[in-house]
Amino acid sequence: MGGPGNGELKETQEKNAKEEEQEEQEWMRDEVLKAIVFKVRDNEQAGRESFHGLDSEEEMLFFKGLERKFEREGEMVKTWIQERVENLDYGRGKLT
Repeated sequence: MGGPGNGELKETQEKNAKEEEQEEQEWMRDEVLKAIVFKVRDNEQAGRESFHGLDSEEEMLFFKGLERKFEREGEMVKTWIQERVENLDYGRGKLT
């Protein structure tokens, strides 16, 4: 069942995938952040605490990177919700 929203959804998904790829390339160019991310991954794979062997500055850089990612992701979710709410028909299906 195809509707006019399917093309929009695919376009949004493609845009999000491109942004995610750009973001990954960005942190991969930052050698310090790249090393931290790989240390965290290695620690988790080895069953250690994620930040084992990292100093407080490295932890701070890691969380700053996550914060930037969540801000971008949050904006995308907010936009997605707003677009759907604008399309609601408030006259039908009201809960009583």
